[in-house]
Amino acid sequence: MNHNEDMKKFRDMIITEDMGMNGAENIADELEQIRDEMLNNMERAEYLLRQLARIPEFRREAMSAKSYWYPHIRMAINKEHDYMGSNETIQDTIDAIRGEEGEER
Repeated sequence: MNHNEDMKKFRDMIITEDMGMNGAENIADELEQIRDEMLNNMERAEYLLRQLARIPEFRREAMSAKSYWYPHIRMAINKEHDYMGSNETIQDTIDAIRGEEGEER
C-alpha cells in the first residue's frame, strides 16, 4: 500500500469511527504503528550517518546530524535512549490514551 492509500484509509477510519474509547484505542494503535516505523527509520538513518562519516569530505555533516537532528527526533519517540533530557514523546501520548496500568479513561 502506498502513502496516499494509507492516508485515505486513515482519513476514512477517522471519519467513520465513533470517537469514544474504541476510536481512541484505534488512534493509539495507529500511533504505535507510526512509532515503530519511526524507530525503524531512525535505525536506518543511524546506519547511513555512520557510513557517511566514513567519507572524509562528509564527516562534518554526519557528526552534525548525529549531534543535532538525530537526537531531537530520537528523543521525541520514547525515553529509551542515551541522550540527556526528554520531553513529551509519542509513547507518552500512547500511554495517556491507553491509561496508566491499563486503566480505562
